[in-house]
Amino acid sequence: MNSLGLLVTEAVAYSLSSSMPLDASAPSDFSSTINQIAQEITDASQVLLQAIDNTVIDLIRLAFVTLLILGVFLYFTHLHKRLGRDLIFGGVALALISQFLIPALVKI
Repeated sequence: MNSLGLLVTEAVAYSLSSSMPLDASAPSDFSSTINQIAQEITDASQVLLQAIDNTVIDLIRLAFVTLLILGVFLYFTHLHKRLGRDLIFGGVALALISQFLIPALVKI
């Protein structure tokens, strides 16, 4: 199972395990019940968004590693030096964006 599927499964399991059964200890008034449901939805949404963020970062990491490997291969074998150089430049730019810029934006 890929990491997105695993994290979505964990988010659903967390959501189901954190829901309280309706019994004598449950809140009796309507507004606190609505607030509880809203809080559970918020918690599940945060877990799901974190899973999506991690998956996007993993995919970007795969892309820049592929660009770098292909660029180095093309550049040093002289098959297509200009394309190799451009792929190396793009891979480095994507690496810097994915490793520094995206995590900084996610923390905001």
